[in-house]
Amino acid sequence: MESLWAFQSLPLFRRVLIAVSEVLPIAFIGMLFAESFAATKGLGFVAVVTRVADHHPKSAAALVIVGMLLVATTSLVRFGSKRVDSISR
Repeated sequence: MESLWAFQSLPLFRRVLIAVSEVLPIAFIGMLFAESFAATKGLGFVAVVTRVADHHPKSAAALVIVGMLLVATTSLVRFGSKRVDSISR
């Protein structure tokens, strides 16, 4: 909300991209916690179950994939934000 409010001179789409970029790492951490408590399938489930079952390489691979998703999504949002900013100038 602070990003949306702080940049009132920017267009709404640009402010939304900035806000998403700011909250994305926190959202991924929240996703990992939620997956560890309530997952029945997916990457979070694989990361948690394989760690408990002593399949550490598979667990590490799942966490690396989730980390790569975070980096890719953040990079895409930031690239889009810069692109929108350069077009609007």
